[in-house]
Amino acid sequence: MGLRDIFGARSAPAAERRLKDCEAKLDDYTERVFNALHAT
Repeated sequence: MGLRDIFGARSAPAAERRLKDCEAKLDDYTERVFNALHAT
């Protein structure tokens, strides 16, 4: 995200944290779905 922030937005660090949180939630969801579909 930092490479695209040509204006140096003050909200960039908070946005980066929120993005990382979303990525973690998506990874967790993906893992749970995969496990549910492949449970034996």
